[in-house]
Amino acid sequence: WKIISDIPKPYEILHIDFLDEKNRQLTVFDITGRVILKSFETHTHVKLNVSSLKAGVYFISVANGSSADTFKFIKK
Repeated sequence: WKIISDIPKPYEILHIDFLDEKNRQLTVFDITGRVILKSFETHTHVKLNVSSLKAGVYFISVANGSSADTFKFIKK
């Protein structure tokens, strides 16, 4: 899977594309580990609105039950 963002930055909407329609949990958390947003998705294209986040460093975790990947993004 890959994250595609709106251009220009800063991120307002995170666009995430998946290869298949599996159940996934998307979790956005801040640098301290506090969960900001949690979403359960099954679609191949997901849009997460992050416009309400304050400026800072955030992480998004994508878990599908058997594995998880975490990526960093910066909200300006």
